[in-house]
Amino acid sequence: MYLVGVIPGPGKPKTDWEINHFLRPLVDELLQLWNSGIYYSRTSKYVGGRLVRCVLVPLVCDLPAARQVGGFGSYSAAYFCHMCNLRKEDMNELDMDKWGTRTCEDHREAAEAWKDMPSVAKRKSAFKLNSTRWSALLDLPYWDPIRFTVIDSMHNHYLGLLQDHCREIWGMNTEVDEEHQGAEEGLQAAAASETAVSESATSERAVSDIAASETSESSATTSDATHKKKRSRDDVSGAETALMVNRSAATTLDSRYNRDVFRILCEKFNLSTSGNKKDLIGRLITYPASGQTVTSHAPTPHDTATLATEPEPASGQAVTSNAPKSRPMLGKKTLRHIHTHLRDTQLPSWVNPVPTNVGTKSRGKLSADQWHVFCVVNLPIILIPLWYHKSQLHRERLDNYMDLVTEVVVGSLLEMSEPVIKIYEEAAFRYLHTAKRLYNISITPNQHNSLHIPSVLRLFGPLHAIRTFFSERMNLDLQSENTNMKFGELESTYMKQTCRAANFRVTLEDDRIRSQVEDLAEAFEESITEDRRGTRIRESTLLNTQPSHKSSSKPLKKLTLLDDCFRALIDYLNNKAGQEQFVDVRSMRRVPGTQQLANIGLKCPRIFCGGVSFLSASDSPRDSNIMFRSSTTSLPCPGRVLQIFKYSIWNAQGKPTESTYLYVAPLAPLSPQDAVHDPYRSYKYAGGEIYYDRYQPGIIVTPEDILSHFARTPMIMPGIQHPCVHVLTLDKVR
Repeated sequence: MYLVGVIPGPGKPKTDWEINHFLRPLVDELLQLWNSGIYYSRTSKYVGGRLVRCVLVPLVCDLPAARQVGGFGSYSAAYFCHMCNLRKEDMNELDMDKWGTRTCEDHREAAEAWKDMPSVAKRKSAFKLNSTRWSALLDLPYWDPIRFTVIDSMHNHYLGLLQDHCREIWGMNTEVDEEHQGAEEGLQAAAASETAVSESATSERAVSDIAASETSESSATTSDATHKKKRSRDDVSGAETALMVNRSAATTLDSRYNRDVFRILCEKFNLSTSGNKKDLIGRLITYPASGQTVTSHAPTPHDTATLATEPEPASGQAVTSNAPKSRPMLGKKTLRHIHTHLRDTQLPSWVNPVPTNVGTKSRGKLSADQWHVFCVVNLPIILIPLWYHKSQLHRERLDNYMDLVTEVVVGSLLEMSEPVIKIYEEAAFRYLHTAKRLYNISITPNQHNSLHIPSVLRLFGPLHAIRTFFSERMNLDLQSENTNMKFGELESTYMKQTCRAANFRVTLEDDRIRSQVEDLAEAFEESITEDRRGTRIRESTLLNTQPSHKSSSKPLKKLTLLDDCFRALIDYLNNKAGQEQFVDVRSMRRVPGTQQLANIGLKCPRIFCGGVSFLSASDSPRDSNIMFRSSTTSLPCPGRVLQIFKYSIWNAQGKPTESTYLYVAPLAPLSPQDAVHDPYRSYKYAGGEIYYDRYQPGIIVTPEDILSHFARTPMIMPGIQHPCVHVLTLDKVR
């Protein structure tokens, strides 16, 4: 990543149009690079010089920053989406044909009109009409703010959809038991309560939404306040619903909402508003008594103004009104079951594991990568056998959740095509349609934005290149720099230190240099203390797609190949040659025209493919579980790497040719009779499969045959007499 500049703090620009002052120097240089280009008298490849032109295309950042830089309104503006013309009050509309499409021409015309307004008040009035303002990037003649502003999938998928489903829709909470009643009866009663409460609160929310829309402003401060008011009204509705469905959840309510929420509810039911939060909750839990009627009033402007002081969500976090309206699906009992089985799954070392006390107060927040692993890997493995046959409603909610997982998994693939994008679209729309029916949710801006990601995929391809993992890490690196904290000086410190570190890393990648300063290189890598796990680490090295063994100044050690491995190697080489061309020197056979091979190779500690390392089972069991291509079947196969080695043979020109090989034992697939007892196969793209927990005779594969690691989970499956293992393919390396 190339650091161009840093906006002086201590906070973000106070008003959205102030960002243009910081964009102006960058835009001026980009205009020169577009119009005439810049001539370099000499480069490393062109000693005679080179004319360079460049353009700025994707704008990759979290949602608030994207709207500010691109000249759009925030997610609480009248036109909350930068890609379509759907208005905020119509957000629940899931028929894309009714959304309308924003165009670059219309946006530029509205932005020019906003810029030409003679006063700030006039600009605010103009912004209310179309949620559009001028951005300095519009000075670039090629800049298309509609198509070039990327929806960041890290925030949208991981910190948005997945976290929202667990925390808000499923109400993840270790302090509330989800099954005081029978499972089916309790869930059906909760669903009925959701519908009744939603209908009673419709007019109240409508009045509040109209009031909020009238206060929408163009400045960041005012639009943020509007969003806070909207969140506050949703909190009141959510707290009231939770009380009606589960009056024993005092602890949950105490931690989820602030005091003003319960003060408004007490006023609504004509209860005393004195005392602390627990006093207010106590009155609400015991009221109304049997046979009493409730007289309510809508929240007043004073109520929402008071609540607007509550802190807003972190940047990029899902904006949601989907507060849990029933007993949580992920309550005490289910989470206890999940915590117990998290340890069962064997993950490769590059995967950032989820804490075993996930969902508890003591654990706190999860990172985007941890939400990804928890929701895409752990929950499907654990919940499918738990809920698949439990009840019809459990099955429907499981199917709905697996549509979400399919959406995230397919959207994260490293290769993209139109059929794959269609799979994403179908899963994304089916997920929201079904979620509205099952949970009576209102669509959030983040959920709506997820439906536009197919447009991003069609324009830019796979999402890993346009996620904000890189920029978030850059933010952390800058914050870790030693500075004097003096504005005007720390900016140049950031730039110098960043360039020095980048140049030094590149220098250390040269094997000739690294071999001379190995101790210095290791000390430098330890000093930066970077956690070598997680999605960002893997994606950051994807450009180096050629498999390789770890560079080292030390020579590789000789390795005596296992007898089965050596026989498999000879069979592999002969099959590749199309005839018997290689024989075991120990067999004492002398066949004219063949090479006599010894069972001695060179041990490779590991090989790197697609940014991750693969090791043998003896060196690292969890890094030895791989999906690979096999010559015997067109489908990917799971197996365990037993040996990794280099081996040399003589080519037709009489010269030695060295290649890297892996000796892999494939897992035994289920018989057709046992396969019908595998519920995971119902979820083709995200469920994985069950195999017998035993291995077949080993075969030889090459690094080019490796597809990915897999998550390995031993299981006892009802209906299958033999021990089993669940296989879930992780991110592919090719």
